[in-house]
Amino acid sequence: MDDSGITILEILTALTLSGILAASAVFEFAELDAAWRLQSGVRQVALDLRMARIGAIARAKALRLRFEEGSASYTREVKSAHGTYSAPSGPRLLPRGVRISSCTARGSAVSFQPRGNAGTFGTITLLGPDGATRHIVVDLVGRVQVRR
Repeated sequence: MDDSGITILEILTALTLSGILAASAVFEFAELDAAWRLQSGVRQVALDLRMARIGAIARAKALRLRFEEGSASYTREVKSAHGTYSAPSGPRLLPRGVRISSCTARGSAVSFQPRGNAGTFGTITLLGPDGATRHIVVDLVGRVQVRR
């Protein structure tokens, strides 16, 4: 007699192994997703800082980004002729789960002068959903660097 069919035991074994592999993939994806969101937030802030520097040079007006600890957003502001800063648009949201851990710049704002140098400078630290941190450093000459 030829028994070339699949037994119920073989099906249950295959389903169990598939379930274990799927569960481990979900956990791995969650870790990768958290790291990706933090990296995305770091890129966004670094690019906005670089664009603020370029904008300050192009407009011949001081620009700054203001950061609030614990917040999931930051604000781009332009300096008026009266010497006050105002936000031309709403806050910039960070990716889900990413927060501003700290900003060492005076007044929690990094500013750029019309010549491109930094008026206020320091380190912005972002906190990811998994507790990992990344640092964006702006130096006196206005250079923006990303550090671990």
